[in-house]
Amino acid sequence: KTGGGEDIDFVYQYKKFYLSAGLFVSASVPEAVVKHPWWNSGKSCYKHIQGWAWGDSMCIQQWPSKTFCSFPNWIEHVVLITLPLSIYTKKPMSGLVVGGCVIFLEHLVKTVRYMPAALKECKDKGFFHTLLVAFGAGTILSSQEVTRVQALVQRLSIYSICRRVDWFDGQDPRIKLDIQLGSMFRFAINMGITAVGFVSSSLG
Repeated sequence: KTGGGEDIDFVYQYKKFYLSAGLFVSASVPEAVVKHPWWNSGKSCYKHIQGWAWGDSMCIQQWPSKTFCSFPNWIEHVVLITLPLSIYTKKPMSGLVVGGCVIFLEHLVKTVRYMPAALKECKDKGFFHTLLVAFGAGTILSSQEVTRVQALVQRLSIYSICRRVDWFDGQDPRIKLDIQLGSMFRFAINMGITAVGFVSSSLG
């Protein structure tokens, strides 16, 4: 039990069993009430988030047909491209600068993304406090992404690199396409940063 992944795994097993038996997969229960309280009373809980990401990454290996490929995200770029490139070219400083730029840009984008929600929740707080809240929200997502890469590397699961779990099981292809297009755009920018960082150091 990791705190994550088991819900998706259960749904996949549930659908597989009922479809193989020729039965309806689900039935509506209008009178049902779902309660989902805040984790840790709404406070930051990185350990729980990391456990969730670890379990989610297991679904990639358990249900490969329920996954899809995307371009490397920021941490995959740093670990799988920037680090090996800095070792191969013997330019650790270039790798450090490029990696730092990729990380900074990623968290700048995430901070901007969560800023509207932070402004709404922190109406009586100062701008700096609101900025920290938006930045903190982004680091939670980053914590998931780092944990997934750590889990896949630790399991030596090369197949799982740059693969994502399709939580909607093909029922909403637009979400998958949005993730893939977004990853392509960010990867292009990260590759541009990488190229400039290593080429400029060579010219210098």
